[in-house]
Amino acid sequence: MITTNARESRLYQSPLDFQDVQDIAIGCSFLGAGGGSITYVTELQLQQALEEDDSRITIVSPHDISDDALVVPCGWIGAPGVLLEKYPDGNEGIIGIKKMEALLGQKVDAVLPMEIGGQNGLSPLLISAKLNLPVLDCDGMGRAFPKGFMQVFNLLERSGTPAVLTNEHGHCVIIDDADNITLERLSRSTSVSMGGRCHKVSYPLWGSDVKEMVIPGTLTLAADIGRNLRIAGCRGQSSQEALFSALRATKDYRYAYPLFEGKIVDVSRRYQYGFSIGTVKIEGFGVNGDTSVIQFQNEFTAAWVNDELRATIPDIISIVDAETCEAIHVENLRYGQRVGVIACSTNSIFRSQKALDLLGPRQFGLQDEYRPVEALNQTTNHFGDAE
Repeated sequence: MITTNARESRLYQSPLDFQDVQDIAIGCSFLGAGGGSITYVTELQLQQALEEDDSRITIVSPHDISDDALVVPCGWIGAPGVLLEKYPDGNEGIIGIKKMEALLGQKVDAVLPMEIGGQNGLSPLLISAKLNLPVLDCDGMGRAFPKGFMQVFNLLERSGTPAVLTNEHGHCVIIDDADNITLERLSRSTSVSMGGRCHKVSYPLWGSDVKEMVIPGTLTLAADIGRNLRIAGCRGQSSQEALFSALRATKDYRYAYPLFEGKIVDVSRRYQYGFSIGTVKIEGFGVNGDTSVIQFQNEFTAAWVNDELRATIPDIISIVDAETCEAIHVENLRYGQRVGVIACSTNSIFRSQKALDLLGPRQFGLQDEYRPVEALNQTTNHFGDAE
């Protein structure tokens, strides 16, 4: 079993209210490592959905479902920046679930995020509100990765098909009988032809699979991050301490480091093959001319401080507001923003050699071998527990 945190979640006790949704959105943005897309539009859709009398969002533990339950991960695929110009309809996931049920000849019993990052962490919540399906407190990545096959289901050799891709007009594309690498290639090209972005339902699982294959507790972690930051802001307390308090309460995310603080002085961004690709440069506030450069491909993939490598994918790199510590998505990076750069460890399964061959630094054009964030920052003050 892959473990993140073995505690009973307060999210299981009652249906979510909109404050819970907002807290989860803040946490998903941090765990998205710059990707997963902005959460604002989906938050509005969830607020509207929760105003309906019969609407409710329930979160349950993956251990509480039956072994024969049909469980479907879902999320979005495409360039995150497209969301700034092309809003979703809100029913894409609903259509995708209905198509998946028709393909498999069985009702879906629960949904979960394909990845916990950004808007993708909220996608199943909207399905839950509209279809009254429970959302499992888990996901397939424990963060956001740029490509769909970079998830635990693929690492554990689960097929991603059939997959259903839907756009805001209700158009659907079904992909079947494809290996997971081919599925990603076809899904990416489909997202481009659908306007740069579409919703995806794939990797159908049984309850027995879920109990062995997911990254558990990630919705709870997202909620804890958001709640800690909200309370710290209200009380005038340190936002950074509040963020790290949530991270160090877990096994896998406990090594957390404030890498840099300064002002964004340059953002280089291009959209290519369904990805937002580029770099952001940050100058320090001091007089020493310190700089940090962050590389991204939808998500932040590497961080340097004064030309010294300080963190790489699969560990989480996040650029946050210098005051609130709320994450800034790749598509919202702007000249002049005062920001901090934070890195933390990730789930141990993504540090295996099999995983690194699939999603490590070399898959993103870096020549460096992967080194854990705690090894790259041994001389830096951090907020994690000692080994």
